Amino acid sequence: MTEVAKSEISLMHSFRCLLALLFGSVIVLSTAMAAPSVRFPNGELTDSNLDIRVKVLGGFVSVQRTWTNGRWYFNPLWAGLKFKLDDANGEVTYVDRAGTVFERAGNGDVYVFDSNQFIRRVATSGEWRWYDRMGNYALYTQAGVLREYADKNGVKVSIESNAQGQPTLIKD
Repeated sequence: MTEVAKSEISLMHSFRCLLALLFGSVIVLSTAMAAPSVRFPNGELTDSNLDIRVKVLGGFVSVQRTWTNGRWYFNPLWAGLKFKLDDANGEVTYVDRAGTVFERAGNGDVYVFDSNQFIRRVATSGEWRWYDRMGNYALYTQAGVLREYADKNGVKVSIESNAQGQPTLIKD
């Protein structure tokens, strides 16, 4: 067998391995993205569908529908905040973000979900700011409508909404 023939066989073998790897990854990714899951311990069904993904500076902006907490969310991370008010004094007792409840920590304006995620009322503007320990944040209006979000590197996406709080324009 000549050196050229050996080289061609080796190249074909490498190409087959690459195709197998690519197709195997696609199948695994498709299965992982398409399969609904069940949350424990309550047995709640969750399902996500990616509708569109657009490349922007620093990453992607994705439009995804997710079934969780008994309803569909258009991008759960874009869901507005819901506030539970104390009947006695009208203060916010907890904040709900797409079914995740943030409870008030002490007497301040910080609401905690776990040791990594927080929501704080911005004293100067009255807006709300979700943030995590990794440096990501989301800024909401006083009414709880998402206005912008950014990652730890400062890559920011701004969202303009109509009077009903529905997104009308997304800018990176």
